[in-house]
Amino acid sequence: MFLVIVAYEIISGAIEILFFDAFFEPPTYLAAIMAIIGIIINLLMSQYIIHLGKKINSPALVADGHHQRVDIFSSVAVLTGVLVSKLGFPWVDPIIGLFIGIMILRTAYEIGVENINNIMGKVPSSEIADEIKEVASSIDGVYEVNDIVINYIGPYATVSLNIELSPELTFMEAYDISNKVQNKIINNVSIIRKVAVHYSPLGLYEDNNQLNQE
Repeated sequence: MFLVIVAYEIISGAIEILFFDAFFEPPTYLAAIMAIIGIIINLLMSQYIIHLGKKINSPALVADGHHQRVDIFSSVAVLTGVLVSKLGFPWVDPIIGLFIGIMILRTAYEIGVENINNIMGKVPSSEIADEIKEVASSIDGVYEVNDIVINYIGPYATVSLNIELSPELTFMEAYDISNKVQNKIINNVSIIRKVAVHYSPLGLYEDNNQLNQE
């Protein structure tokens, strides 16, 4: 929402200058110097913030990192606008301002969609499901992994799944394997914080599915 407000202010100011003859003073070279400093600082900051946000699964930090990246493009645009204005084309600066406002608005939309999907429960990526299946299948005694259901809770997720085990196992042996699956998923799939493991005799899950379809 803050990005939308900023975009509105920039776009409305640029439109007033371009179409309604609002007072406009061409930028000085000080703006160019500040733009160069801004490019360097925002480049370093955006890389660090996005990396940290992904590491701790914080959508807010990742969003802030992308905001910093917008500032990089904005600084480049400001630098270009100042230099072109000094060459005798002052009207270029508000056009670049309009372009910057549109970029910020686009970033706000992308961030909003991403976070709304998280809040509403977006469909998990196939890569996460494949990773969970691979980790669970690596446990000795697990023959099949199926019925994987992932639910997002804020920056983290929970998962439930079914594993197929030998029908000759005792209850305690099956319970021990399911615990190993649970712990290994939590320890190896960073986004997962809670695991519910169901187990069934080998082949029974598929037989039940066929009966349900019939």
